[in-house]
Amino acid sequence: MKKFIHYSLLLMAMAFFTTACDVDNYDEPDASITGIVIDKTTGEGFNSEQPNGFRIKWAERSWGDNVQPDYFWGMKDGKFNWDWVFGYSDSQYEIQPVEGAFVTPEAQVVTIKKGERKELRFEVIPFIHIQSGYELNGKELTVRFTATRPAGSTPTYDINQAWILVTNKTKYVSFLNTGGYIADISKQITPFDESSLGKEISTTITLKESGTHYFRVMVQTKNPSNACNFTKIESIEVR
Repeated sequence: MKKFIHYSLLLMAMAFFTTACDVDNYDEPDASITGIVIDKTTGEGFNSEQPNGFRIKWAERSWGDNVQPDYFWGMKDGKFNWDWVFGYSDSQYEIQPVEGAFVTPEAQVVTIKKGERKELRFEVIPFIHIQSGYELNGKELTVRFTATRPAGSTPTYDINQAWILVTNKTKYVSFLNTGGYIADISKQITPFDESSLGKEISTTITLKESGTHYFRVMVQTKNPSNACNFTKIESIEVR
């Protein structure tokens, strides 16, 4: 009797593992999600930082309405890409840029076929729009900028801070990421509050070293994600 029970349990275990192997024997994900988030005020890719700029939220709605979404970070120029998607004829994915320094756009629901590279485009209104220019004289960098709140930028978040971010260590200038700027040659604009919007701000920074430097203007509002609005990254040669 004991031997019979032993063999029965052994057969059950073998059947379980065989079934498990069959279930796991699926093709790997071979489709992808790619695209760009466009800043409506410029018509160009949304200027951000990576990571901590914005995320893409996506969920496979084919499985039902209560599926937990997944997320991945967008790039500093508004582009995004994710190569681990299961594509098939009746799939249905809901995709949306979130947690950026912009008004969250409507989600897009798309079908992604096997092996397909699904390209998407979103347009967003930034919390703050920044126009800027600069002059370099020797080691003196003068930056001028005007920050405004675009029409349709709701909800309205109070201004938190503004910076001219400068570094000669990396071309990926950022604020929330470690090493994204050098404090000694960057400059916080103070005071900078609601009354500063719409006014041209001019400030001069003395750079200490020769060589390639990178900089951009940043304005941060008190939004839930602490996300920042940026200008493009500029490259200068200091002699």
